[in-house]
Amino acid sequence: MAIQFHCEHCGESVAAPDDTGGTRGKCPHCQRKIYIPMPEEEESGELPLAPLDQEDERRRLEARREATRLQQELLQEQSAPGEPKKPRRDGLSATGAKNVPVALPAKELNRLIVQFVEAMGGGNLDQADKLAAKLSPHKSQATILLNTMSSEELSAYGLPVLPRPVLMGFLSQLRMKLQGRSG
Repeated sequence: MAIQFHCEHCGESVAAPDDTGGTRGKCPHCQRKIYIPMPEEEESGELPLAPLDQEDERRRLEARREATRLQQELLQEQSAPGEPKKPRRDGLSATGAKNVPVALPAKELNRLIVQFVEAMGGGNLDQADKLAAKLSPHKSQATILLNTMSSEELSAYGLPVLPRPVLMGFLSQLRMKLQGRSG
């Protein structure tokens, strides 16, 4: 089938063989050099799409959950040599005193803040409140980290991919919760 087009100089109709598409030739009417366009695709309509494979989607979601679980496990593992010791889980400080908040490692604070943002982004406000309560005894540490996060590139902290104003709003809400103000 021939490529049908109009000369860009004289406007006359020109026919060229399919295999000449994308090259230059001479117009048979005005003898000027013209570009011969590529032949049009016969199937230039919509792309055929296959139906969504529910089993494949389930496996993909399960893999994402497993990756998140493993990431959280890694964050909770023992400290590496040279890092400060992890806080005791019995509520006692390193000196054995009760009711003295134990400083949380920055990784743990970061993990709780990321989980708070994920809960807020998913509309799970009860879970977000529980996470804010976990951060409350460490509000001075958490506030410093929140201030640092707000002034730097947020993706470096592992926060979910959300528009920056939304992320900043969630961080601001957490800051207000930690200061005892409703938000």
